[in-house]
Amino acid sequence: MVWVFIVKNSMRMNEKFVIKRVSLTIIKIIQDHFDLLGNDSVLLYHCDNSDNRQRTRDLLFNSWYNKYNLSGSFIKEALEVELVDENKKIRPYYIGFITPINNSKLSILKDEFEDFATRIVTAEIAKNNI
Repeated sequence: MVWVFIVKNSMRMNEKFVIKRVSLTIIKIIQDHFDLLGNDSVLLYHCDNSDNRQRTRDLLFNSWYNKYNLSGSFIKEALEVELVDENKKIRPYYIGFITPINNSKLSILKDEFEDFATRIVTAEIAKNNI
């Protein structure tokens, strides 16, 4: 099962109001995801980089994760992966996963995630002859 959602402030509403509402919505989506799919499910995420604000999004998401004390119920693993874009410029990508703290496959999941990130970087290096 794959869920994709994009959040945009197209109505140009008060930024603080939107951030608070968005944070509550995303936290609810995370909780509902695991309520629906169970403790051995995983939620993968990445921060949009279309406007070069991915680091800001990563910091904001981390602040929500801490503010709403998700660390008591979930484990979040995140990586910053630097890849070369079409203009030969290095761009950071922020990817991660969230899973319930009692996921029975947690150690396998961590190993697979690190392997996944390594394969992405290795493929990019080979593609761009770095």
